[in-house]
Amino acid sequence: MKKIAILMVLMMGLLALAGCSSDNESVMVDYTLTTNVTDETTGDPIEGAAVEVDGKKETTNANGLAQIDLSYGEYKVSVSADGYGNASAPVNISNSDSSLDIALSESSSEDSEGTSTTIVNFDEATAPEFRGFGGASGEIVEDPKDASNQVMKLIKPNTAETWAGVTVSTGLDDSIPAVPFTDTKTKVTVKVYSPEVGMPIRL
Repeated sequence: MKKIAILMVLMMGLLALAGCSSDNESVMVDYTLTTNVTDETTGDPIEGAAVEVDGKKETTNANGLAQIDLSYGEYKVSVSADGYGNASAPVNISNSDSSLDIALSESSSEDSEGTSTTIVNFDEATAPEFRGFGGASGEIVEDPKDASNQVMKLIKPNTAETWAGVTVSTGLDDSIPAVPFTDTKTKVTVKVYSPEVGMPIRL
C-alpha cells in the first residue's frame, strides 16, 4: 500500500509540472509583426529598408515586407532606408499576428544632379534624436532669424564639462544617412548660429 501511495504522489507531481510547463509556454507565445514599407510619393515597395523593433532587426524584401516575431505588448517600430527620411510608429501586439504600414519620404536635394544633399534640416516628420554628453542636451526650437524654420538648440549649463555637446542622429544606432561623397564632392556644410559675437563653436 505504501508503494502505491508513493507512486500516486509521484504521478500527481509530474502532472503538476506538466501543467506549469504548458502555462509558461502559453505566456511566451510570439506573434508575427509584418511591416510594409513603401515610397510615400509613388506607393512602391522599398526593398532593403531596415526595420527595428525592441532590438530585433530585419530588412525588407522585394515586396517591401519585413517580419519580426514579438510577444504580447506595446512597441516602437523604427524604419530607415538609403535615400529616404526615417520614420517610426507605435504598434500593439495582442493575441494575433499584426501588420503595420509605413511610408517613407525621399531625402531632399537641391537639384537632380545631387550636387547638394540635405542630411538633417530639423523639419523631418520624425524628429532627429539628440544624445547629450558631458552635461549638455539639445532640443528643436524656432529659428531666431526665421520663424518659419526650425533649428537645434544646444543647451550647455554652467555645470557642464568644457567638452560637453550633443550628437544628432536620424537613423538606427545613432546613425545618419550615408553622405554621398565623391572625388569632387568632399565638403560638409553646417549652418551654426552663435548667440554671442566671437563665441567659439566646436563641431
